[in-house]
Amino acid sequence: MTPKITVASPVYKTAKYLRPCIESVLAQTFCDFELLLIDNGGTDECPAICDEYAAKDSRVRVIHLSENIGIAGARNTGLHEARGEFLMYIDSDDFIEPNALEVMHARILADASDFVVCGVVWDDWTKPQKSLHYFPDSILSSPVEKISYAYTISYVFIHLWNKLFSMRFLRENHFEFSTACGYVDDFVFAAQTLESAQRISVIPDGFYVHYIHGENEGLKKLPFELYSKGQEVYLASLARLIASMNEAHEGMSYVIFQYVKWARSIVRAKTDLDYRMNYLTQFMKEAQPLFQHLEAPKKCWYMQKFITLMRENNPKKMYRYMRVWYSPLRKIGRFLKCNDVPAYRGGIRNLSNNA
Repeated sequence: MTPKITVASPVYKTAKYLRPCIESVLAQTFCDFELLLIDNGGTDECPAICDEYAAKDSRVRVIHLSENIGIAGARNTGLHEARGEFLMYIDSDDFIEPNALEVMHARILADASDFVVCGVVWDDWTKPQKSLHYFPDSILSSPVEKISYAYTISYVFIHLWNKLFSMRFLRENHFEFSTACGYVDDFVFAAQTLESAQRISVIPDGFYVHYIHGENEGLKKLPFELYSKGQEVYLASLARLIASMNEAHEGMSYVIFQYVKWARSIVRAKTDLDYRMNYLTQFMKEAQPLFQHLEAPKKCWYMQKFITLMRENNPKKMYRYMRVWYSPLRKIGRFLKCNDVPAYRGGIRNLSNNA
């Protein structure tokens, strides 16, 4: 019998965290699902743990890969092998709350959405409190809505794992994970699905718990050249959404903020200066036409300065501006939060240790 939902989890070197992850899925109040564990050429206890749960519960299916094919390859395996009408991914060192599938499944059906997004609880081992990254309950459909929500608190939208996708939507658009982008393949996938979706449902509840521990911190330290491939797709998707808009909107402040963040990451990248300058030059050249139509809030001098430099297409001045000690990035981010810019509808809320 075909399950309603496939929960796919690529598994590699997470033996310490794998059991809680699996058990969080098996404990769901919604029972019509399959848990697809993709053993990505594991050499630790993970393959045996996967087989153990498959032997105990018929809803668990295991695919053993003969060698590690990378996270994007493993996710593509999950995409191709999924039997459900809907698909959710979960990292094998994270977990989901017991009612996650029930609420998200009901919502995607009620709204006839292409996918549904829930809030994310970040459980960082270096911090005393957990934090919830969320957006208010809503349905996104127009370019304005997508931009003003999805390009603000990126932790909610750029990742893969807090979403339930319609398999019809994924197949009709022939989505695949890019094997050329390393660990930012989810970044690329999220941008592409956001751009293509006709309707996106948003649930504020933190059904997905992302556990940040010492063993997965190394994944953050990607080579700039690799990370930049994902960012290029993200900005290209954003540019197309802007081009499809018919009206001005205050949410554009956050669009500008995304470009400020990327310009700073180019300047601060740990690579040679010639590479950074060449990349910054290309980045500004491609983005310049957009900035002929974007306006900054009058009270935010730092954002106005950034727009002026983008319009002038002057990489050397931009490089110096992004290197200054007072950080235009922080100044602009603080301005948007403190002045309650309408696009800033989401939030980050600290949770008690018992949450």
